[in-house]
Amino acid sequence: MHVVTMDRNELRDGWRLIVALHIAIAFGVAVMLPFSIGAFVVPLSSQFGWSRQQIGSAVSIFAAGCVPMSFVVGYLADRFGARKILILSHAGLALCFALYAAMRTLWHFHAVSILVPLLGGGTLVISATKLLNEHFGRHRGLALGLALAGSGVGALIVPLFATWLLQEFGWRAAFAGLALLPLLIAAPLVFLWVRDDIRTTGSGLIGAEPAKAVPGLRFAEALQDYRFWIIAISFVGASGAYVGVVSSLVPILVARAFTPLAAASMMSLFGLSMLIGRLVTGIMLDRLWAPLVALILCLPASLSLLLWDAADGRMIAVLVFLIGLASGSEYDLSAFLVSRYFGLRDYGKIYAAIFAAFAIGGVAASQLYGWAFELWGSYHWGIMASAGGFAVCALLPLMLGRYVFSNEILKPSE
Repeated sequence: MHVVTMDRNELRDGWRLIVALHIAIAFGVAVMLPFSIGAFVVPLSSQFGWSRQQIGSAVSIFAAGCVPMSFVVGYLADRFGARKILILSHAGLALCFALYAAMRTLWHFHAVSILVPLLGGGTLVISATKLLNEHFGRHRGLALGLALAGSGVGALIVPLFATWLLQEFGWRAAFAGLALLPLLIAAPLVFLWVRDDIRTTGSGLIGAEPAKAVPGLRFAEALQDYRFWIIAISFVGASGAYVGVVSSLVPILVARAFTPLAAASMMSLFGLSMLIGRLVTGIMLDRLWAPLVALILCLPASLSLLLWDAADGRMIAVLVFLIGLASGSEYDLSAFLVSRYFGLRDYGKIYAAIFAAFAIGGVAASQLYGWAFELWGSYHWGIMASAGGFAVCALLPLMLGRYVFSNEILKPSE
């Protein structure tokens, strides 16, 4: 086994993998449910009399389920290969949407919502980032950025498609139609264009070990490394800051005398800046020390939130854009940091733990914003907490030191 650096044709040779994973993320569980459920609130409420809180709880159930499932997905991806997990999970996600189409009671709706992370959890970014880190070296950051930008593209396509289906065919057909996206588009592309790196995958038997020549720490070793906790705490702060802002941005802006249409336009601007943030982060990661990238992107977001109360309409648009840039960097940064400080040996399990921390931060933030508003009658302290979260992600990674593992790709000795 020897180490080589991928040549400049790396992106040309790997474009199919990037495209397949871009689509896999666009029509994966983290996009399909959160960005489609809003379109179903009115028709489900009209037909069944369910409250908006009861319908919206599907996302909370999904988010809570993603925490334990992230560990399961990381383990299975390391043992059986991320490709198999992606294909089966896209099929499982399609089944969940088909079950939504057949539901008739609230308990059925909640039961399917529990199944969504169980059957579709393999489409979380854990699987995709494992594959990207395995196959890209010189352009690893850009490959991550291009593929993970799929979440932004999906966030644009899925709600529009869901709304069109609802208007033309009704809510049952809309759920069934959404099931076709992961089943007929994402899963076939992964099947055709994605291959696992067998050097970082177990034999397929429970308890099998990854190839010992693959550099990297075991999961237990990573947990004892201070760098793991720096990364985990950083992204608890970043995810809390992002989720808190995005989940409350419309009511925050309405409280600042924005019209609902203007507030929705700001949400679109936020989504666009997140998409740009993913691409910019990927390009920067291939050229700069990753903790410096975190500082460059997250510190302006923190300062933007500190200036929020004093900003007028035009300035708020600039601040929203800067916050979106930082929010779009988080998956790229976390995946890159794990690969460079802990290697690829147990990447799936280690990144799963970081992803779980990310999910916990997001769930906590959504509750914090609501609690703060109920207590003080404004979002001021929630916004200040988000400023602190971005500051943590900007400054704490500077303590990580030099990379431990290279971004070079292992090749078998001849």
